[in-house]
Amino acid sequence: MIPELVTAEYINHDTNAPGGAWHGLEGANGLINTYRNPWPDVRFTVEDQIAEGDRVVTRWTAIGTHTAPFGQIPATHKKVTVSGINHSTGHKSAITVQHAI
Repeated sequence: MIPELVTAEYINHDTNAPGGAWHGLEGANGLINTYRNPWPDVRFTVEDQIAEGDRVVTRWTAIGTHTAPFGQIPATHKKVTVSGINHSTGHKSAITVQHAI
């Protein structure tokens, strides 16, 4: 699924995730695992999305149970709700650059 969503030149700038910047298809998989491992039941809801030309801004909410460490934060085993905004630039329906806010 990742090759359909991001280009081989993909770069994600996520200041919230350990590692900060993720590159290429491997980076996209690494970023997903960085969030999926601590919150295996995570569910994302797109709250709002605006697209113009090759740019998309998405406001989202994620809910999941924190079951494993996230960077230096130990597992709490509690439900966590997080909201964020991603600004993405794409090419032919795939993301090339993404910034997480």
